Amino acid sequence: MRNSKRLLKFAVIALLFGFIALYAFYQARGIIAGPTIFLDEPENGMTTSLAVITVSGTILRSDFITLDGRFISVDLEGHFSERLLLMKGYNILTIKASDREGREAEKTIEIIRTEQ
Repeated sequence: MRNSKRLLKFAVIALLFGFIALYAFYQARGIIAGPTIFLDEPENGMTTSLAVITVSGTILRSDFITLDGRFISVDLEGHFSERLLLMKGYNILTIKASDREGREAEKTIEIIRTEQ
């Protein structure tokens, strides 16, 4: 009887610590993962006759964001929208995001601009 109470007490404490550890990992997963880039537009591989396009999306957990090597700004929720001039033919756009710990994320978009 005494051993079963001790065993039950140990099991409850072990479950409590396990739950706390899992919850802490769940809450810290974003910090551990580093930056994340979500693009709304344009679509990768698209063909357009427009000379100017809008590149927009959301970047999470990032301090430094560049579009083709130049810094861009984001709002408090991480949303960005930049207008970009396309050359005729094949264009490659690169969005990079990094955080203070040096973790990086990168997305590449390929767009073909046709003659009008």
